[in-house]
Amino acid sequence: MSTSMTILKRAVLAVVFLSSTGTAAAFQQEADAPGLEWLGEGRGQALAPPASFNSADVAQELRRAEMDRIGSLPVSCHGRRQQGVLYHVRRLAIGDVAYAEAYALNDAGLVVGYTSAGDGIPTRPTVWAGAGRYDLGTPAGVAGTAYGIGDSGAVVGRVRVVGPQTGFAPVLWYRGSRWILRSPDPANPEPVTVAVAINRHGTIIGNHNTAATDDNRAVIWRRGVPRFLPSLASSGFANAINDAGLVVGSSEYPGGVFYQHAVLWRPDGRVVDLGTIGGSDSRAFDINNKGKIVGISTLADDAGAVPAVWYRGRVIGLPVPSGMAGAARAINERDQIVGYQINGPVTTRRAMTWYGSTGYRLDTLLDDESRGIVINDAQDINDRGQILATSILANGIPQPLLLTPRPCYRR
Repeated sequence: MSTSMTILKRAVLAVVFLSSTGTAAAFQQEADAPGLEWLGEGRGQALAPPASFNSADVAQELRRAEMDRIGSLPVSCHGRRQQGVLYHVRRLAIGDVAYAEAYALNDAGLVVGYTSAGDGIPTRPTVWAGAGRYDLGTPAGVAGTAYGIGDSGAVVGRVRVVGPQTGFAPVLWYRGSRWILRSPDPANPEPVTVAVAINRHGTIIGNHNTAATDDNRAVIWRRGVPRFLPSLASSGFANAINDAGLVVGSSEYPGGVFYQHAVLWRPDGRVVDLGTIGGSDSRAFDINNKGKIVGISTLADDAGAVPAVWYRGRVIGLPVPSGMAGAARAINERDQIVGYQINGPVTTRRAMTWYGSTGYRLDTLLDDESRGIVINDAQDINDRGQILATSILANGIPQPLLLTPRPCYRR
């Protein structure tokens, strides 16, 4: 079987996280996520698929998106050569919603985030598949947001809960069911807990806000059991986890009032201060399976902040144009990095990609059909090289974009 058809097969199987129980059962052996065996039969609250959802439609959208990629003929680089590819832009469907944001994508090209019909209307946890947009569902229509997605199709996020503990609870959507994850602090009367990422072994990370002190604490769920991760001082934030169980994020450090340092949590729970590029503050946003970590760090005397890479005990800054700041948000297994550069107001932000120490503005690397689109930020990148990005529309609404690489040649 060709690599492209293998990816297509995995993409189609990944839709089962939305499917009804009967549909999911047909793919149970192939699509089960390693590490999620602890869920067990009947331990989740089953959700009826939304009226707009049809698993065949999702599969068709994924096939169409995949065939678009396979059938794309090489294009001329027109002097825009960058590792031999240009990008074709697909605007993810937002329809008539008032607001939409996307946070993560998996190797099948599935994207998760939320949509909202307007101020005061609950946000809806959303998955985009090809040209389609689908609601993941929440109990009684309360607010919810999807923050992370694994290659199995398992999605993590948060939902609003009302009752003895009114607040937000961490949630896992998988194979047509929803599981509210156990709270790491069941005595908290107003919990705000969110799950942000899941690795291929089913280990989930997130964050928990303690109402009494307003401190944020990083959390890890192994086989559904929550545990707080230690911080350097008081608060800590977990942002990403790799398949080896290494977690990255940030933590306040002793004496660093209002400042944080990028940190690495090892599988045994130890926390490691990753340091900065000479300044007082740094944050780690992603880590790949090689252990390369990306994020942001201030420079000496805190005279600006630049995209940062930590690897094997060293930290370096990625290049941005003179006078600009920036951040590295995500890295894939090919070490391609995405993020942004900025100079002043948020409207000056532009999405970037880096290969090694060479950076490129993404909106200068688009194919002819996509040229002219301004890309303001890049949130994620998968191992196929697809990039999740954002363009800010004239009315200020973020438009989620999926950029797919196309081979190009020099005339």
